[in-house]
Amino acid sequence: MLPTLTQMQYFRVTAETGQVTKAAAISNVTQSSITIAINSLEEILGYKLFKRTSRGMVLTSEGVIYLRHVTGIMHAMQESLNLVTEKNDSLTGTIRLAVTDTISGYYLPKIWSSFQTRYPNMKLIPFETNHDGIQTGLMNREYDLAIVLTSNISRKEDFKKKQLLNSQRRLWVSSSHRLAQVNKKLSFNDIEGEPFILLSIDDHERIVQGIWDRNSYNANVIFRTNSFEALRSMVAHGLGVALVSDLFFRSWSIDGGRLVSKQMEDKLLPVETGIIWPRTVKLNDACQTFIDHLSNRH
Repeated sequence: MLPTLTQMQYFRVTAETGQVTKAAAISNVTQSSITIAINSLEEILGYKLFKRTSRGMVLTSEGVIYLRHVTGIMHAMQESLNLVTEKNDSLTGTIRLAVTDTISGYYLPKIWSSFQTRYPNMKLIPFETNHDGIQTGLMNREYDLAIVLTSNISRKEDFKKKQLLNSQRRLWVSSSHRLAQVNKKLSFNDIEGEPFILLSIDDHERIVQGIWDRNSYNANVIFRTNSFEALRSMVAHGLGVALVSDLFFRSWSIDGGRLVSKQMEDKLLPVETGIIWPRTVKLNDACQTFIDHLSNRH
């Protein structure tokens, strides 16, 4: 017997919330429906997905691995709903696309796949580099377009842009942190003295330091990392807090820890994601088609 999509959906929402009651409320079903689905799923798989604790449902090591598979299945199902049934075979061309490491990990795979499905005779060639390399490469015509966190671009006057996404920065804390259950927006006074895990990629450190400076906040940075997974695990296990965009939030770490994101009352710079190209360059048909394709997805 194979697991059903309903069982996998109930498992996933329980894994993300860590509570059967919350999973039931989100899924608009009874708690017993969630429990029965998870028990049946565990019976089919032959191993336990959760440890039942007084604080909620904690993923086992097998549960963490299975959640990755379920997440992939759900993404594939969503992509199948977005497929364009009629391909456009008439358009040809090549697009040299520069991206930062943040974009390549969290945004590029979906748009690359959907673009090639829609335009099979167009070629997208991605390059991963940092913001300075992207800006220089665009001006030197090494790249045609770039997808970046546009809020991090230093030479904004040199480029045109098409905005795609806008997400808010929030405070990430462990689900067991004293602030996790606080039902209000947090201020920097609320996190005075908290140990901070600081993300160092994609100019994140400079932007966050600017936020701290504007709020006269003296951050207690205990660790810097280029890894989102390392940051998630450290925050989930209560080693520190982090200030990161909603774009990258996931309520669980790969080792089964739980995270919560909390809104700050102080004004924080949002994370803006978009396409940029040199202001002096007239876009060709291939580039315009790519921009239109991404714009229609949002």
